[in-house]
Amino acid sequence: VYEALAGSPVDTLDTVRLLAIAVECFHKASLVHDDIEDGDALRYGAPALHSAQGIPAAINAGDLLIGEGYRLIATSEFPAETRAVLTTLAAQAHRVLCIGQGEEIDAARRGVPPSTAAMLDIFRMKTSPSFGVALKFGAVAAGAGETLCAALDVFSDALGIAYQIRDDIADRRDEGRDGADHPRLSLFSSLAEEMGAPLQSEAVLRKAEMLLEHYRQEAVRSLTAFRNAELKGLLRRLLERLLASS
Repeated sequence: VYEALAGSPVDTLDTVRLLAIAVECFHKASLVHDDIEDGDALRYGAPALHSAQGIPAAINAGDLLIGEGYRLIATSEFPAETRAVLTTLAAQAHRVLCIGQGEEIDAARRGVPPSTAAMLDIFRMKTSPSFGVALKFGAVAAGAGETLCAALDVFSDALGIAYQIRDDIADRRDEGRDGADHPRLSLFSSLAEEMGAPLQSEAVLRKAEMLLEHYRQEAVRSLTAFRNAELKGLLRRLLERLLASS
């Protein structure tokens, strides 16, 4: 995003590269904590950190990564005003992501699938912020203002929901293979409840696929807000790559 907007190769700019590392710190911390909260023993086909090192060490490592992400922002060479904007964006996304995860934990605890609309809103809160921060950090570093950041939010919301739907569909297709477990709480449980259909029915799968295509198209439509051709092309490629396996 920075390269598309500023026209400068990011490889020569350590300040921008450090922002990318900060984003990755936040993302990896969320995965470490998410695996604990969901009781997932594996991550990327290998033992998750809490499985290998224990829950206390994994929580501490996740907290360390969060602190490191904020440290990288605070000590970057951007002007103080830019650092303040970046910190605010990260904190807002951090808060929304945790609220979304909390909503999912609460729904799982109650044992009753949320409505489909509520499940999609959980997806928006717990997944979209990660995309939004990564994209907006590059934009802010390049001097972009609130209008462009707002457009990136619209794109990120649609992409985040579509990505999570794609993930649930992939879990559904992999169930029973390679030791994959279907999520205890997923879009499929909400759809099955509302449709009065079995969780494994083709009708529920088709509805999930329709929702995936709906949000994919929402993300595509959001690209009309971008005037920079290189940025628009980048976002389109990102969309295709992240949703390709669906």
